[in-house]
Amino acid sequence: MTTIGKLLCLGIILATLSGCQENAIPTELDEGRWNPNTRPFVESVQETEDGSAVVQRGDEVIFLGGGQPQRIKKVKSFNLLTQEWSTLPPMRISRYDAAALNFDNYIVVAGGSGNSWEEIVPTKRTLERFDVATGTWSLLPPMLDPRFNGSNFQFFAACRDRIYTVSTSFSSGRTTIYESSDINNPIEGFSWKTIETTLPSASFPSLVTVGESIYIISGESVIPDYSGDQKFFVEFDTRSRELREHALPPSQLPGLYTSIFSFQDVIYRLVDPIESVESHFEIFDTKSGVWETLDETLSLWGGGLHNIILDSSEGHFYLFSPPSLPLGFHFNCTSRRAFIQ
Repeated sequence: MTTIGKLLCLGIILATLSGCQENAIPTELDEGRWNPNTRPFVESVQETEDGSAVVQRGDEVIFLGGGQPQRIKKVKSFNLLTQEWSTLPPMRISRYDAAALNFDNYIVVAGGSGNSWEEIVPTKRTLERFDVATGTWSLLPPMLDPRFNGSNFQFFAACRDRIYTVSTSFSSGRTTIYESSDINNPIEGFSWKTIETTLPSASFPSLVTVGESIYIISGESVIPDYSGDQKFFVEFDTRSRELREHALPPSQLPGLYTSIFSFQDVIYRLVDPIESVESHFEIFDTKSGVWETLDETLSLWGGGLHNIILDSSEGHFYLFSPPSLPLGFHFNCTSRRAFIQ
């Protein structure tokens, strides 16, 4: 199972977003809530747990669960303005590598792994909802389909107040998309719909939301030479429920060991090939349907296994390491400037 967070230290060019001719990384970052002149956030991140889920609400960056080797239920929040930590009510279930999904009134934590082999299957199929107004956690009805495996944060996405995920089992030879009911519904009314596709099976898919579409990049089989596991990159329209195929990323690498997120109409993807320390940073413009990548391969350590925080109000994203590694990488999507801390 993947471990969220590794050291990220790279040089990066994103000229495709701006037509910028500069290849060098700026040595300083734009002013904003992510202060480049001091290291309070970077240093504070070292207090978090390896494998924690991360979500941002306004000026609060919230870390949920994690823990190695003991999984925990603890929830902590870091305020970007005051640079102070606070404690929130703990989750109902201990989780590692879970997904944290942000909604207007709720935070939903989905899947992950538990503390023992006996807890792995039950935990990966469970979800819980945090009511921001009341500060309380409630368990949502679990995913019962045996083809589903929610053991990794990459398997989930949120769109139109619904949760989306996919099957990760080889049993049917096809990928199934699961759509939840509206997250604002009462718990007793929460349910799942199954959308069958003709896509081949995907063992470690990555999902990301852009507008009202979910983009799905196929994963890679953990079984060598498994013929049913084929590469694909598709867009799922959550209103029409139609699938549209897109070209694979330039690296032709699947979704295993991937960090992926979107800002405005662009998808950013950091991926590690298996059995290699060379990673790739790729971007996909959903308007033009064109992939771009760096001119040269990046030399990273576990590059696709980072916690990601995206501050959409300022167009920043931050990839950071677990407590044992002090560095992080910060990129401003709006100004197209990067900073290694």
